[in-house]
Amino acid sequence: MFACYTVSMIDIRSMKKGGGTPWTIDQVKSGFERFVVENGHYPNADEIDSYEYLPTSRSIQRSFGGLVELRKKFFPD
Repeated sequence: MFACYTVSMIDIRSMKKGGGTPWTIDQVKSGFERFVVENGHYPNADEIDSYEYLPTSRSIQRSFGGLVELRKKFFPD
């Protein structure tokens, strides 16, 4: 069902309130992988918004084209 991922702590970033440097695709991927390892499923928008190691779902929409596009890129079937 889910592949086993090794999550690199180097790429892990926690969300901070307010502005800051933009999230990189590698940081977002590491956050997704960590979520899957911890929870056993891909995060939905509400889970992304409350998960410390991912940007908000709105940020993902603006910066990366949306949650569906990132899932396709990170976890191809």
